Amino acid sequence: MPLLADKSVLLSCLFCNNETDEETEVTTLLSGVSVHAKTIAAANADGLSAASVMQIRIFCRHSTSARPEAPESGVVVDDTFITPAQWSTQESVPAAPAWTLRPGDHITYAGTQLTVLAVHDNRGQRRNPHWYVEAH
Repeated sequence: MPLLADKSVLLSCLFCNNETDEETEVTTLLSGVSVHAKTIAAANADGLSAASVMQIRIFCRHSTSARPEAPESGVVVDDTFITPAQWSTQESVPAAPAWTLRPGDHITYAGTQLTVLAVHDNRGQRRNPHWYVEAH
């Protein structure tokens, strides 16, 4: 098991139907992930201030995805991930536990909603392949 990968987050992805111009939010529960808070300096009009960034790792062959109302039905994330390019070409709303990762999506952790800033696909690593997400 990857180190400290015992947390759960809610991932909310928007699906846009181009024909009807409707947006639908798809929420998926991701379990078995690691979450670490990091404080960084952020520049603003008054100078520097502190900003909190969450670092989230979603591990292949370990983390699971499920519908929020049925967390016990989790499936390994490898089987339910849809690339952002595939997500945008779906004809109908993908049902949870299907998920994708894009900047602008939302992650809820410990009651705090965060916006995904960056996604790094590190599934090519030999040890603990994962998706790395920074959210604020």
